Amino acid sequence: MISRNRPRGSQSGDPYLEKCDLMAANLTPQYYRAEEQYRRAQTVAERVACLEELLRVIPKHKGTDRLQGDLRFRLKEAKEQLRRENMKGAASRSMPIPRQGAARVVVMGAPNSGKSQLVSACTGASLSVAPYPFSTRHPTAALMDWNHFRIQFIDTPPVSLSHWEPSLTDLVRSADLVLLCADGSQDDGAQAAFDVIEQFAERKIQLSHRSGFDEQRFAVVHVKSVLVVTRSWNSDWPVRKELFSEWNAFPFSSAEVESGDEESVLQLKAKVVKELGLIRVFTKKPGEPAELIDPYILKSGATVAEISEKVHADLANRVKTAKIRRGHEKTPLNVGLDFELCDLDIVELH
Repeated sequence: MISRNRPRGSQSGDPYLEKCDLMAANLTPQYYRAEEQYRRAQTVAERVACLEELLRVIPKHKGTDRLQGDLRFRLKEAKEQLRRENMKGAASRSMPIPRQGAARVVVMGAPNSGKSQLVSACTGASLSVAPYPFSTRHPTAALMDWNHFRIQFIDTPPVSLSHWEPSLTDLVRSADLVLLCADGSQDDGAQAAFDVIEQFAERKIQLSHRSGFDEQRFAVVHVKSVLVVTRSWNSDWPVRKELFSEWNAFPFSSAEVESGDEESVLQLKAKVVKELGLIRVFTKKPGEPAELIDPYILKSGATVAEISEKVHADLANRVKTAKIRRGHEKTPLNVGLDFELCDLDIVELH
């Protein structure tokens, strides 16, 4: 039976204390942007640079004293790790997988949970899929290209109570989204997935409904996750689904998928894009028709100012207004730089 205990890396659970802590810190948008860059850092040198930036932009007042202390401690640790790496030479450094596409999705789970088959179905890549455990030995990247969204999927070695691949720590910490696979055809599928959560919690990585650092403990990082139940078309699944109801204690969404069914895979692709919060924005030159071919991929809530920066850094300093063509509206909207964009907007910068 699944344990009902909260993972060791979880928060205190007191929303009032967490709210008070955030109000006392009064952190700025610049700080949160720097925090996101730190979470996505893949090398020790990148982490050092990001921590220095965090200390530079964090508001300096009594409400952030504890957070500043955490940042300085992490910076000291990172600099020491970088010093040890430099002493050992380049051969000792791990080679991170280069980022590609608009976002990175890390697919993980227990042995034989259907990870590789799921990545193959979503990306079309030919990965090693075998009926025996531990057939995936190293992280492998592939691209999902769907509806103008290009998203990097990474298949990973399995996780169990007796097996842990050290490279997974940084890989998952820097992910934009985690798909945690659980085998719906096995009675112990839910427990095996819970064991994966426990393994990451012990390493201060909390699979969660959001990404970012814990407001109470900077050492704990939250990574947005989705529970993906594979092989859920098994005839015993309706009965076995009751075991998975125990997952209600964990604050992230779920999906059921059958890798061999195209409609099921398409629904998962749409959910991945939704969970990542991505939108497609097209641009056009004044007086010319829009070419709806290669949109810019932005985060939901992005503004005209952000699309200007994407088009060209110099252009961002000159743009004052924009015309937005949205949906079936015949008349374009005349907007300013802080106007929030929607999916499939067509932007004409002025």
